[in-house]
Amino acid sequence: MFHSHSIPAFLVVSALVLPMSAMAKEASKNPPAAIAQIYDCRALGEADARLRCYDAAVDEMKGAELRGDISFSDRAAMEERRRGLFGFSLPNVGALFGDKDGEEIREVETSIAALSPVGGGRFRMKMADGSVWLQTESRNLARDPEVGDAVRIKAGALGSYFLSVEGRTSVRAKREQ
Repeated sequence: MFHSHSIPAFLVVSALVLPMSAMAKEASKNPPAAIAQIYDCRALGEADARLRCYDAAVDEMKGAELRGDISFSDRAAMEERRRGLFGFSLPNVGALFGDKDGEEIREVETSIAALSPVGGGRFRMKMADGSVWLQTESRNLARDPEVGDAVRIKAGALGSYFLSVEGRTSVRAKREQ
């Protein structure tokens, strides 16, 4: 059952998710013009005409890339970008990163690059990947975390996250940056 204040939030999320998934499906059907030009060249039967077409299409694609109209990424680069978004509350945008099934990342492993106590036995930790996490649970850890310690962050239910330092007991955390 929805509470009256939950309905607007649901509508906002739906308004964002549905157009994004539709855009991703549409993009896979209709590649950028510079790419479509290359595909069209294959239909030319005469070898010289096909080569001229390919050369012109590649020149157009290079120009589009230099203008910033299109960009290219391999799967590893897309995965790195997705991992960089881990911990932020966003609609599932997996298809925008090349995921046909929209699989989401459920955990990341990194290490502590810097940290500072924030009171109540809690810490703010900057990770090696550049993300900043705040321990939200005032549970004392068996040992205070240190720079260089290995960290595993797992997604929990309903947008929650659990952070474990050096394999010790997990504590609740939220991503700040």
